[in-house]
Amino acid sequence: NFSYAPNPANNFINLSAAKTISKVEFFNNLGQNVLESSVNALSSNVNISSLNKGVYMMNITIDGQTQAFKILKQ
Repeated sequence: NFSYAPNPANNFINLSAAKTISKVEFFNNLGQNVLESSVNALSSNVNISSLNKGVYMMNITIDGQTQAFKILKQ
């Protein structure tokens, strides 16, 4: 029970989950970690304005389990 919006995104991504989101990480096409944020909440508004335009993998960790989502930064 996890959702995120908008996608594609400009400066912020809104995260929401039924259980506590412990952290979010963004990786570029080379697999490099370019942004990481500790959330420790059910919802968060993550600032991605520092990222360049392009496609990123967003890894979300909830209850010790990590899931990946594709994000397009405009």
